[in-house]
Amino acid sequence: MPLVLTRNAQRFAPESLRRVSDSMPGVTLLVGKLRIEEDDDNSRDGRLFEESDELVITAMFDRGCFNEAEAAQWWIEHREYLLL
Repeated sequence: MPLVLTRNAQRFAPESLRRVSDSMPGVTLLVGKLRIEEDDDNSRDGRLFEESDELVITAMFDRGCFNEAEAAQWWIEHREYLLL
């Protein structure tokens, strides 16, 4: 499955990560919420996970539906929407 990486997944809370099917068949998005680290006595292991909006981390393309050129074109047409 070809990927388009949009953000560093290490910046996201692991428990918030999930896959979402896009409205276009053959496109799956990995989304998650940002991890906010703080030194706080109330946080576990020095990490406090605050609520944030879900952001797209990666777009994944099914090779049965997209070749690399088609995936690249899809990305060019949709990246602004995904990077909000």
